Amino acid sequence: LLCSAISLLVGFTALNIQRHAQRRKQPCQALNVFGVLLNLVVGPIDMTAYSLAPQSVLAPLGTLGLVFNMVAGPALHDDVVSRSDVLATLLIVVGSAVCLTYGERGAAEGAQTASDAAMLHYVSVVGVACVALGTLWARLRQASGHADAVANALFAGILGSTTVVAGKKIGEALASGSLLRTAGSLVSLLVIAPLHLVVLNRGIGRHSSALFVPLNAAAGLLANTLTGVVLYGETPASAAGFGAGVALT
Repeated sequence: LLCSAISLLVGFTALNIQRHAQRRKQPCQALNVFGVLLNLVVGPIDMTAYSLAPQSVLAPLGTLGLVFNMVAGPALHDDVVSRSDVLATLLIVVGSAVCLTYGERGAAEGAQTASDAAMLHYVSVVGVACVALGTLWARLRQASGHADAVANALFAGILGSTTVVAGKKIGEALASGSLLRTAGSLVSLLVIAPLHLVVLNRGIGRHSSALFVPLNAAAGLLANTLTGVVLYGETPASAAGFGAGVALT
């Protein structure tokens, strides 16, 4: 929980630095790069946190950043927060709380590792989703409307979740002593992590944080919680309660 709280604060600070750097009257590239580099710190902290507790428990905690964002957006960036933005944020927060209440109760150490078959299925599904969202994201690169914001946020959220999986696979590979698996997992992380930072940086600079951040958080939350259940066999304390939380989110 402490690692997740630190990750939340660092990520919140990094995203707001990037947004401020890109949207000021005279954009500051150096400050933007600093925000991106600061965001790199989030990855190792998340990898540590997810190695200590189930994904379906920790993922909902990240949505506390939505509350910070709803307060900071208008104050720092003059974002306009509508009633629908507030309602959507509250639904995500409530859904996250329900997921946290009915999520996995065991420790991460007792969770199973992902089988090769499950990982292949995961890569196939996520790969198709990333190709579809990536194509849409590229086609809308000149746009700045809601469609671009949604595609950008969903793409960033799913990529963020895959970095968690790649990080966990590195730990599993190191524990197994397989050099080939370790190298493969490391290469995957080195490809996915920079792409995630680029997509996230573009989205936070182009769109209102009141729209982009909740969408990105919801996509990441759903991807992380469902991955924990499907890929790592995390069993919710109540399937019905956990499903209701996912639906609300």
